[in-house]
Amino acid sequence: MRIHYKVRYAYLSLLTLPLLAYAPALAAAVAISQGYHANQSIAAGTLVASGNQSNTIVVADASHQSSLLGVVVTSNSSSLATTSTFAQTQVVTSGTVQAYVTDLNGVIKTGDPITISPIKGVGMKATNAGTIVGMAAGNTSHGAGSPVTVRSSDGSLHHATVQSIPISVSTEVYNPFLGGKVLGSVQNFVDTIANRPVSLARLVMSSLVLLFAALAVTIVLYTGIHNAFISIGRNPLAKYVINRALIKTIVGAIVIVGSSLGFAYLILVA
Repeated sequence: MRIHYKVRYAYLSLLTLPLLAYAPALAAAVAISQGYHANQSIAAGTLVASGNQSNTIVVADASHQSSLLGVVVTSNSSSLATTSTFAQTQVVTSGTVQAYVTDLNGVIKTGDPITISPIKGVGMKATNAGTIVGMAAGNTSHGAGSPVTVRSSDGSLHHATVQSIPISVSTEVYNPFLGGKVLGSVQNFVDTIANRPVSLARLVMSSLVLLFAALAVTIVLYTGIHNAFISIGRNPLAKYVINRALIKTIVGAIVIVGSSLGFAYLILVA
């Protein structure tokens, strides 16, 4: 009874794994928007930044990189929307939505960080440290989109296109040099497994699930094996019953490992 009691107590940790896994996955699966006031009509897919006054937005340009907020959507495009009396423009601050981007800074591929471009309201691939609006969840198509011409600060002209692709919105500070090759390799590995760009929050949550599962497995195995040895020493005739309980302990540990891997994968792909 002592073995079964302690092992069953350790199994309770398995019940908390779905809570760790489903909470961030469900939160990231929906597009969450908030209503803001704008002094002009802004088209859906436009990148916007925080205005000078509270609860106001402006169409983002290069000068608004540090105050990037999100992407404008139509009122019925988000899964969860909040609004106020004076707010008439919905801005997605978390979730995946269509947004305007340009290949001015290079072709955009899934997983590329997106920041504001010199074109107002249009994003581009981020190659330098700074605030990004999120990660590309799709690729730009060669030869597609609307052609544009941009004049740089030195007066030279650059030809590019503007297209609409899905973006996983999550405004954060991006540093291409942070973490070095090791962190970059881990990110690429996780992106390959999920077949999509994985945010840092998802990566951390999946790691916590695996860490929690490893701790639970350690407790289960240690408790089961330790008590089995003690029980056999006290009552050698109960060896068959004790071995059967030990096998159940090992099976339970395997179930915890398999379940945690499944939940961690769910966080990455949901």
